[in-house]
Amino acid sequence: MKVGSKNYSGVEYKKVMEAVRDHIFQTHNFPQVADIVKPTDIPRPKCLGICNQLIEQKQLYKVFGGEGLPTIVLPYDMMQMVLRTQAKPKWMAKPSFKEKSKLDREIENLNSKVAEYEMFERLLYTTDIPLEEAVAFALDWLDFQDVKHYKE
Repeated sequence: MKVGSKNYSGVEYKKVMEAVRDHIFQTHNFPQVADIVKPTDIPRPKCLGICNQLIEQKQLYKVFGGEGLPTIVLPYDMMQMVLRTQAKPKWMAKPSFKEKSKLDREIENLNSKVAEYEMFERLLYTTDIPLEEAVAFALDWLDFQDVKHYKE
């Protein structure tokens, strides 16, 4: 795939996107380019170029970065979800679209139901504190008494 003046393969783009998503799921942190370099075996300058191209293509979103600072990225679709949860200005407190308000409530209800299933799915692939949180959630959800999760 030729993009701009760089020649990157579709496989490399896919490897970078998978590494970004895997890093987020495994660590619950947004990755910087150095975190993507390791699992992809793509040299840092090339990986940074691929990330920049993916940012231009709206596949990745640059969350943080600048001269002398690490570049931190997030899949574009995830960033859009984050932005949707942002609080609205006070002047928009009374929505003018009643149908949208109804849909927002439905989405909120469905998201909370999906979150319960995702907590169970986390039992299959997480470790450390997220795994402990998922086990505590599962026991509590199954109505075990006095379930406690000590994060520290």
